[in-house]
Amino acid sequence: RTEVSSPLVTAARGVAAAAAVVAMPEPASGPAFAGNPLSLSLQPRDFNAWVAQNQRAARDATDAQRASTSARALHASSSARVRAGGASAAPRAAYKTPTMTVDDLSKPPKPWREFLRLDAATAAYAVPRTMEDAKARLDGNVYEFIGNYIRIGVIVGCAVVYRWPTAALGMLASARMYAWCERHIAVITETRHQIIRGAVTVASWLVMMYTKASAAVSMTMMCTLAFALTHGCCRRRDAPKLVKIGRHIGHGLKWEMKSPQKQRRE
Repeated sequence: RTEVSSPLVTAARGVAAAAAVVAMPEPASGPAFAGNPLSLSLQPRDFNAWVAQNQRAARDATDAQRASTSARALHASSSARVRAGGASAAPRAAYKTPTMTVDDLSKPPKPWREFLRLDAATAAYAVPRTMEDAKARLDGNVYEFIGNYIRIGVIVGCAVVYRWPTAALGMLASARMYAWCERHIAVITETRHQIIRGAVTVASWLVMMYTKASAAVSMTMMCTLAFALTHGCCRRRDAPKLVKIGRHIGHGLKWEMKSPQKQRRE
């Protein structure tokens, strides 16, 4: 008996032979052709589950390949930036001001020449290029020249009091009122204590406002803060330093006009 074959039957047999090696879910009815997706006993829901499983596996493999390619590209670009940047890729400097103690605040101030460096202004001052540069300069200068900034605040306060002499009387009277409350009403145990303390507080506020003491304090704080921000952000950390040469006889001081960083490069 002659068997008639067609291209459709040949293709179906090839697909069945190739799919026989793929793990298949157990058919719902009968063990016949358990590993063949073209089995007549395989239910439609099992065939759909097999197709969905293969599609998920293909999507997972594609996503993993894309993630691996992106990670390699990111690593290569970061390595190239580090090689091209050199010293500019250095880690960020640790700030010192958050860890300042009372001993740091009581440090003696630096000499005014070293603090201002007006004779070498072009080498000692520059506008910061980035925000990180400004933060690093401000942190280092405040940590090193905190005594000088306190002196600047005292000088500004004296100038403001000279402008408004009654402000000194107002601050003295307000301080005396608070001291009296601390001596006589340190602990509030009765209602009248609370009333007296509130009345003294309101009276001290009125005295501060009438004598312009509050305005003088605000002006002093704003001027000092503005000077500290401007000086701290613009003064370079590698500014030329004052060095001694030989024995200190008379004017035995010399201004070194080259910054330490430039000397190291040379």
